[in-house]
Amino acid sequence: MNILLSKYVQRAAIKNLSAVLEAAGSSLRNVVKINVFLTTMDDFAPMNQVYDEFFGSINPKPVSQLCRLQLEGSGLDL
Repeated sequence: MNILLSKYVQRAAIKNLSAVLEAAGSSLRNVVKINVFLTTMDDFAPMNQVYDEFFGSINPKPVSQLCRLQLEGSGLDL
């Protein structure tokens, strides 16, 4: 997956998470922890950039793990 597509997929995943939280009366501001499962470490730096777009420079960064299990066509799981 190229970097632009990777960032698009990652933004979409966080926007979907945000929509679910808002539907439940919450928001991304209330997120305490995020585990990110990547299928390639090539997506590690782009994921951190997208994370910063939504969460700022909050530390620590999400826990990112490389995994082989994935839904067909997906390179990211939150």
